[in-house]
Parts: sequence; structure tokens; C-alpha cells
Amino acid sequence: MDLRILLSCFLAGAISQTIKILIAFFHHKKIMLFADGDFPSSHSSLVSALAFSVFLIEGLSTNFFIVLILALIIIKDATGVRYKVGILLKKAKIKSSEGHTIFQVIAGISLGIIITLITFLIYRTYWL
Repeated sequence: MDLRILLSCFLAGAISQTIKILIAFFHHKKIMLFADGDFPSSHSSLVSALAFSVFLIEGLSTNFFIVLILALIIIKDATGVRYKVGILLKKAKIKSSEGHTIFQVIAGISLGIIITLITFLIYRTYWL
């Protein structure tokens, strides 16, 4: 097992969730440790870090394509079904997460890729 994959995924998820908590704190003036929805998409960040990590290690392998397909399903779910269901629940005045907008998902994907690149560079510099 390559620890770079685990480290990249953990950092991408933790950093994106931390950003989400900070934005919620400054916007709503309350601490929301397990905030759903909003900016950036933690799911997109984590799965893009996973897919990009596997790509950097294995290239265009079978494992990469399996991870990529699962990542695309999760990302599509965040912008499709979860978003539309969240809008309907909000109209019905039921408190719920709205899923993610395309911008939030693109930000999550970008964050996951950037964190993975930084993780791999630091790992190579200090632990190789």
C-alpha cells in the first residue's frame, strides 16, 4: 500500500472540510462541524485526490479507470440528484443540504488535485 494515496485523500478531505467550517463560521456566525453542501465539495475533493493519486502512481491502469469511474459517479451525484432533492426539500421548508453547484464541485476537484500534487512533492522531498 502506498501511503501517499491515503495521505492525499485524508488531507484533501480534512482541508476542504476545514475550509467549509471556516466559511460557515464567518458567514453564519456559528460553528458547524459537520456542514453538508456549501463550498468546496469535500466529496469531490477527496475522490479527485484519490483518482489523481492512483494516476500519479500507476498511470493509465485498470485501477485508475475504476477509481475514475467511481469518482465521476460521486461527483455527478453531488451536482445532480443531491442538488435537485435539496432544492425540492428547501421549497417544502424541510431543512436539508442542497448538494453542490458546479462551481463548488470544480473548486473541490481543484483542491483535491492541488493537495495531491503538494503531498507527492513533500513526500518525495522528505520521505523518499
